[in-house]
Amino acid sequence: TIRPGLSDKNKLKIHRSSSKAVTALQSFTNASEALSYVRPSIIHPNVWNLSYIPANSDFLKLTPKEKLLPMLLSEWLIDEVKYFSFFIGQGRSGTTIVGVLMDAHPNMIIAKDYCLFLKWPQDADYHSNRTLLYTALHLQSLRMKFEMTKAPNNYTRRFQKKVTVIGEKEAGTDTELFWKNRTVWTAVFKELQMTVQVPIKVVLVVRNPYDQIATLTRIAVWEHEKSGEKFRRPIDSEYLIEDAIRRLFNISMQSALDIINTFNLDVLEVHLSNLIANPREEIGNWCKFFEVECYDWYVEMCIAYLYSKTHQTRHTLVWTSRLKQMVADNIKRFPWYKGYTFDSD
Repeated sequence: TIRPGLSDKNKLKIHRSSSKAVTALQSFTNASEALSYVRPSIIHPNVWNLSYIPANSDFLKLTPKEKLLPMLLSEWLIDEVKYFSFFIGQGRSGTTIVGVLMDAHPNMIIAKDYCLFLKWPQDADYHSNRTLLYTALHLQSLRMKFEMTKAPNNYTRRFQKKVTVIGEKEAGTDTELFWKNRTVWTAVFKELQMTVQVPIKVVLVVRNPYDQIATLTRIAVWEHEKSGEKFRRPIDSEYLIEDAIRRLFNISMQSALDIINTFNLDVLEVHLSNLIANPREEIGNWCKFFEVECYDWYVEMCIAYLYSKTHQTRHTLVWTSRLKQMVADNIKRFPWYKGYTFDSD
């Protein structure tokens, strides 16, 4: 929509980099200061590098924040939000692909790699302003879409009605921060609740733990090889595999379980193997969970984006009987791992 009183002559290009936009937005002292200058309007992705600004004969006299004011999400859009969401758990589980697909829904904004719980203490005044918080997540969502070489083609349908879900996907960092400092994490969570003033729902993406451990181990091997250390293939480094097992279960999964239980959160489990085998079922589950319409075109777009089968990286490691038993014992600790074995998807 175009704000009343502004003609096409006032259409001016805004710098394409949303990271600079977010930096400029941080200079606002409060939302009312920004909103008093101009009524903001949503940027449609088809014209996301265009914005309408107040009539001014000399554009160069405008400050950076004045040029970026129209990038703020409008109040009417923010007021439609019903749920805030973030991901918990460990990376390398399929969180990126699930986050991208959720973000592709026309009524959802799920920003990739924003690291909200890490950034909040660094600038609490900025993030505790709902308008600025939602705008930063929106800009991050747009930036990541255009940086990805392959992303769902949903731009023409974006925000066709309203946004009812907004949040971020950074499961690994946010969950690890809880393990490192529960006091700070809890304080951020409480401030987040006060800021968004809507129910908070969390997403936990579940992958076969043997594959997830293998992927974490392979990453550790690559890091060690940068310093000249050599490893055989398949990888038979027992100490690195044990370290990955501890990271997954004792840090990430235990922290995720504690977050859910401590704050009594409504959690959506997305099982990666089932998403690939039965995408309509899983996509329908998250649409129902977030109370958004499950459009046929949206489901088909998601299916086209998914890969055809799971990546069973477990076979890139040498698993001793002891290591397999360690994983099997830890699987019993977490309800979302029920039914997972070394031979299952």
